[in-house]
Amino acid sequence: MIVTPAEMRAVEEAVFAGGVTAETLMDAVGHRIAAAVKEAVPTGQAVVVVYAGKGNNAGDALVAAGFLATGENPRFAVRLRLANDDPAALGELARKKLDALPSDRFPRLIFEQIKTIHAPAGRLIVLDGLLGIGAKGELREPIKSAAREINELRRTRGAYALAIDAPTGLDAETGAADPDAVIADETLTVGFPKTGLIADRAANFVGKLHVIELPESADSAKNAPDAAARGTLTTVRALAGLLPPRPHDSNKGMYGRVGIVAGSVGATGAAVMCAHACARAGAGLITLLAHPDIYPVVASAASAEIMVKPLASPTDALDMDFDVLALGPGLGQQSEDKVRALIQRWPKPMVIDADGLNALYAD
Repeated sequence: MIVTPAEMRAVEEAVFAGGVTAETLMDAVGHRIAAAVKEAVPTGQAVVVVYAGKGNNAGDALVAAGFLATGENPRFAVRLRLANDDPAALGELARKKLDALPSDRFPRLIFEQIKTIHAPAGRLIVLDGLLGIGAKGELREPIKSAAREINELRRTRGAYALAIDAPTGLDAETGAADPDAVIADETLTVGFPKTGLIADRAANFVGKLHVIELPESADSAKNAPDAAARGTLTTVRALAGLLPPRPHDSNKGMYGRVGIVAGSVGATGAAVMCAHACARAGAGLITLLAHPDIYPVVASAASAEIMVKPLASPTDALDMDFDVLALGPGLGQQSEDKVRALIQRWPKPMVIDADGLNALYAD
């Protein structure tokens, strides 16, 4: 489900009322954040610069820092960048997590030192733990400067930026962003996706949205009764049940016959990508029907499991046996009358996109 920051706080309060402490929840979140960082850098060494503000968001980041640097020879060299020069400015729980990190393994740096950090190419990670989902309005110092630093490291050093819960400077309820808001490559939002993170205007700041699911909060979802009306965000876990394991003795003919009418001169990629998407989704027999002008290009570009056949006219597909037809990607605006005729006469399910829709509009 999709929640507002206020609804997420109500969920958390219900979790705490159920006996889970704030520290226990923070440790669980930090562990899962560390796992997401490791997923972003699955092999090799990397330097992680953890930006911490003063609240529980900072505590989550500091817990993640500890998990990333475990072992005698950890893959991740972790450096801390505290937004406040005085660690005493941190909240009680965040301060406790900071004190648990030995200073010799987690040096605290100023920005001039960060700019000189040596990291393997593409192996500089920035973890944004400056502000949580409750922050609103314009950024103020010292958070503003810290957010600028993150964006500079991303722009000039190729750092991969991960934001905890929401990018600093982004309103997690509305999606409005401060001019200096952190531009994240990936946002690790905790519990449930927030309304502001899926707003169109937030897309450039959020990047890839990764939901840190918390089993601890599952039973507390009833504390956000209005969230159900907003729909849900599709995740890997949500889709898993739709694709159960297939019998070992099955064959592709048992999983649907898909016909694709797509592509034109200069737009062959749309047809090929559509066919590959069908294969990734689990379709069985996939036939890409391409105009003779592009047939050689499409046939050479499509993966081995895709069958490619020439199609002189869209209406020729009416003589073929498919369970479903996809029509339109990269088709161009030629033969729109025949495209409409195919749509009108096709007796089975059809997905119409791109130039297929243009053909309908032109009628």
